[in-house]
Formats: sequence, C-alpha cells, structure tokens
Amino acid sequence: MGDRLKPTKSILYFGPSPGQFEALIDALSRVQGCRRSDRNGDEFQLNPRSYLAKSVPQRMAIISAGVVMNVIFAVLFAMVAYGMGVKYLPCVISEVVPGSPAWRVDLQAGDKIVRISDIDNPRFRDLQTDVSLGDPTRGVPIQVNRSGVDHTLPFTVYPDRSTVLPTIGVVSPRSLTLFAKDPTVPGSSAAKTEPPLAGGDQIVAIEGQPITAYSELVRTLAANPERQLQLTVRRQVPVDRVRPRSPARCRTA
Repeated sequence: MGDRLKPTKSILYFGPSPGQFEALIDALSRVQGCRRSDRNGDEFQLNPRSYLAKSVPQRMAIISAGVVMNVIFAVLFAMVAYGMGVKYLPCVISEVVPGSPAWRVDLQAGDKIVRISDIDNPRFRDLQTDVSLGDPTRGVPIQVNRSGVDHTLPFTVYPDRSTVLPTIGVVSPRSLTLFAKDPTVPGSSAAKTEPPLAGGDQIVAIEGQPITAYSELVRTLAANPERQLQLTVRRQVPVDRVRPRSPARCRTA
C-alpha cells in the first residue's frame, strides 16, 4: 500500500472566507490611511498621521486622553459644586404640635437643635432619620439653643410610634414668604384679610413689631387667639397693611 498522509494539526476556522478577509483588510487599510503595496503581500505603507504609525508612548497618550480629561473635568465641576453649596433645612423648630412628645418635654418654637445623639450641627433631615431609626426605649437625646438662655438645654424625646412613621411633633423651618400659588387656605383667617394677601407676600411685622422668623409669627398668633392682628407685608408693589376679619391663622403645610 502507498504512503498515507497523517495530519499533525486540526484547525477549525470560523469567519469570513479568504476573499472576504482580504477585502476587510483593504477596507481597514483605507480607514487607517494605509496603502498596501501588493494584494498578495504583507507589507503596508502607513500614513504618518495614522494611529498604527504612532509610537507606543503616543498610542498610550491617545488612549488615556479621554480618561485624563474626565478626571480633570470631575475635579473642576466638584470645585464649582462645592463653591455653589447645597440648600438644606437647618434644624430649627418652627412649631410644636400640642400634646406631642416634643410638647411634653417643653421644646419650643424657635429652638435650634445643635446636637442629636452624636451628630453635631445637624440638619433637619438628620432629626427625621434619628427619630425614625432610633432606639424607642432610649429615646432621642438632643441639645438645643434657646433665645434668652445662655447655655445649651438637654432633652430626651421619646417618639410617638402609633403612626406609620415615628414622629416627635415638630414642624420644619418655614418661610415668612407666602406661596406664589394658593398663598392662603380657603376659609381660613388669612384668606379673609382686607385687602387680600397675595402670592409672594413676605410678612415683616405684626402689630408694628418686626419679625424675622416663622417661629416668632407662630408665637404671636398663639398668644393672641381672639384678637384681630394687623400684618405688615412686603410685595412688589408698595407695602400694604392688612387687617384680618377674624383671629389670624398661618398656613404651616
């Protein structure tokens, strides 16, 4: 019998046919600015501006350029964002709900909470988080600064857990500027003022006494539940003096 051929390697090929592969090489050569010397040869003449014609350090610089610029812009935008700052609610009590845990421990409107558990200078959101997630048996230890008191006052408040979310009955900081839309609650004393209150009005005084915080407004209204009160407001037009027909109530929602 004659000699038989014995294969030494088995090759599985998946992909385009040899003709299609040659066409692909030609297309890539044109994209990269290359010119092949011979259709069946292996040598190419590269355009000096082509990526393949660059040295290894130059290729590394091209590849990393996008990443480096991302890092530079991230630092620059972080500096701009830090300089602009972020708005947040300070931990100041604007109002205390009667009968609530805060009311029972004698927290008052205008109190500024300066420490919650181990958090110094907290935000109002920190108070909400500690009330919701704190230990109900230990309560929430807080320290407040109060107007007219020269030292910090300590309190321990036990949240009311009878509702879906635990609460202590304090209202977050409010503004003395009325909402641009629906500035008053229909049927309330504020809705019956003469002349009417307008969206964007800023309350600056009650009975001629200047006020600078929402807590001062709440204290004055609570101390005069049966009196008609004269409000002084600031708006785009000259200042109006407004007198409610019945005891004033302010929107707290």
